[in-house]
Amino acid sequence: TDTVLIVDDEESVRRTFQEWLAGSGLGANVFVAAGADTALRIANEHPVDLAVLDWNLGSGSDGLRLLEDLVEFRPDVVAILVT
Repeated sequence: TDTVLIVDDEESVRRTFQEWLAGSGLGANVFVAAGADTALRIANEHPVDLAVLDWNLGSGSDGLRLLEDLVEFRPDVVAILVT
């Protein structure tokens, strides 16, 4: 089963992506995080196949930097950066 990680500082955006994936019938495991620290903890505990990352995560963090960190856990992760 594929694992998708959704990272966005806006709860409504996380919920929208999560509901969309749940209704897609893909059967993927979906994890959500509001920030980089939580996302990295999830990636450390679960293999992430696809990461949907907010470009601007607030509090000085950004999706591109998070992607660089995620690659250390999962070098072949596929990422989509959204704004």
